[in-house]
Amino acid sequence: MASSNWFQPNAAPGRAGNAPATPVEGQSPPSGGQEAPPSSPFGGGAFQFLILALPLLLIFVMTRSQSKKQKQLESSLKAGDRVVTQSGLLGRIVDISPNSPRVKLEIAPG
Repeated sequence: MASSNWFQPNAAPGRAGNAPATPVEGQSPPSGGQEAPPSSPFGGGAFQFLILALPLLLIFVMTRSQSKKQKQLESSLKAGDRVVTQSGLLGRIVDISPNSPRVKLEIAPG
């Protein structure tokens, strides 16, 4: 019976030569004159940090400016101003207590 090359690595069709040998454990692979690809200019960790930190910084700045505008608007309110509550009620400010965040609204005459 003839020996079979069933388990032997064969060259790909159209290529001559044997399949590349696998390196033995403990030995470095033979250098074919190729160097490792250069590392990322940003570095792996720093770039990922920037990708996560920039949107968080943007959200922080936007909410901070919005809260400043809200506080400025609330401080400029006075008795007699017409307002709309969060629930959608239309009313007129009757009394504002300076030390408390409470306001008396008139939502209907009387």
